[in-house]
Parts: sequence; structure tokens; C-alpha cells
Amino acid sequence: MTTADPLGEAVSAAFADPALGETLAVVVRQAGQVVSERYAPGVDAATTLPSWSMAKSVLHLAVGVLVGEGRLSLDTPAPLPGATVEHLLAMRDGLVWREDYADRAQSDVQEMLWGRGRADMAAYVLSRPVAHPPGETFCYSSGTTNLLSAMVADVVGRGDAYVDWLRANVLDPGGLPSAIPKLDGAGVWVASSFCFAPAPELARLGERCLDGGRGWLPDGWLAEGTRLRSRDEDGDGYGLHWWVPDEQPATFEARGHDGQSISVVPDLDLVVVRLGRTTAAQAPALRCWRRSVIAAAAA
Repeated sequence: MTTADPLGEAVSAAFADPALGETLAVVVRQAGQVVSERYAPGVDAATTLPSWSMAKSVLHLAVGVLVGEGRLSLDTPAPLPGATVEHLLAMRDGLVWREDYADRAQSDVQEMLWGRGRADMAAYVLSRPVAHPPGETFCYSSGTTNLLSAMVADVVGRGDAYVDWLRANVLDPGGLPSAIPKLDGAGVWVASSFCFAPAPELARLGERCLDGGRGWLPDGWLAEGTRLRSRDEDGDGYGLHWWVPDEQPATFEARGHDGQSISVVPDLDLVVVRLGRTTAAQAPALRCWRRSVIAAAAA
């Protein structure tokens, strides 16, 4: 007699259903251990994969370390008129920004990552116009993240000094010892997009966040960062460089382009990581799949 395995079936569906795009890795951790794990052919637990914008949430953790040391605060002024670190984390800095991965000619993010912004991404961001007073309007912006990363670099140093500080204070304590943070031409970590890591390590990062980063981050830092502050044009909730979906049990997520995600569900002591390639049109189906995995783990 075969024993039913709802979680295993839900994880397997990610690799079988073409409506979800191409899944490369899924890791599910619960109660401190891996309870389900699967990889596409040619990928394994040691394969370093793109995180894309999941790196933004790692930057939130880095800022938290500096806040805990008294080297930054949410009120620290940013190099945009009237803006602070908190405005940058909340994507409410007033910047005009086009986060478009389809149309290179109309995309600020593509010009920053692969065009004339590569040499100094913060300088490129500061060349963009400001249209709103800080705090007034939500605008999801990889440029904002890299401007904040430059502020971190001004505190910890650039180039190798930045990478060494990240490893000692964020990546290693967060469970990402193999992560590869990429720098721009000015020696600043491209925290909007470039932190490559294996799926099991990203799952351990999520696990470190289950209890708020106790012993690592300031008390309340993650709770404040995952509090709903804004909604995007699709109604998705956003905190401080973390997504906050309207789901029960309460979940917060690091998300990246092409459907990358770390879903953290504290009430279930659960972390779900999915890495792959999913189009914008396939994203709703992928969200339903994530909910099915969480429901199976809850059961």
C-alpha cells in the first residue's frame, strides 16, 4: 500500500506543470530540517543559481546589522532630497523609475545593470528625475536598492572591503557561505539583482528569518521590515524590501525576476524556496503552486 505524500506531490508538480515555467530547484525546510528537495537535471544542491531581486531582502538584513551597530538608522538621510534610509527600504523615495525587463529602450533597470549605469549604478540612479515627495508614492525600483547599497558601502568600504564585510556579517551568519555578491564598476554590491547562491543555502537564510534573526539582527527589525506598508499596481503587499502577501498563515517573501522566491511562514516553522524561469504571464499559476506547497506542509 502506497502512503500518500501531499508535500512531495506538490513539490513534484513544479517540475511537471508547464504552466509554471521551468523550475530548477525547490527546497522545503520545516522545524529545522529539509522535508522536501528536488532539482532539475543538471542542477544539484551545490549549484549556484541567480537570486535576482531576492538580493534586495538580503540588503535589508545587511542594513539591519548596521542599524544594530549604530552605524546607520532608518532616519539616516539618503542622497535624494528629503529622503531617508526608511524611504529607500520602503520604495517610497519619490524617484521616477521604469522597472521593465521586456523593453530595453524604455527600461531604467536594464540600462543600469547592462548599459551606461554599470560603471557606477548609484550615480546613474541619481541622474534620474524625482517626481514625488519622499513617502508619498510607492515605486518598485532596483535603482533605489543600489542607491541604498552605495550608502552601505560608504559605511563598510567598497570593493573587497564590502564583500568581506558582507561575508562576515550577513552571508555567513545568514546561512549563505557560498553566495557570490557581484559588484558594479564603483565597487558597490549590486544588491538589486546579483547575489548568486545554491537553493539549500537560500532555504537556510529563510530559516534564520523565522525567529526574526535572533542573536543576529536588532530586535523587531524583521517584524518591522515585513509589516505591510504599500501595494503595487497588482495589489501585492510590500514592506521594507520584503513582499508581504495577503495569505494565511502569515507569510513574507523575498522575490526575484523569473519567479525566484523564498517564502517564510513563521507559524508553520516553514521555508519554501523555488528557483527557475517563469514568465510574468505564468506568475499567477506559480503563486497558486506556492500556496499548495504551504497547505501541504501545514497538513
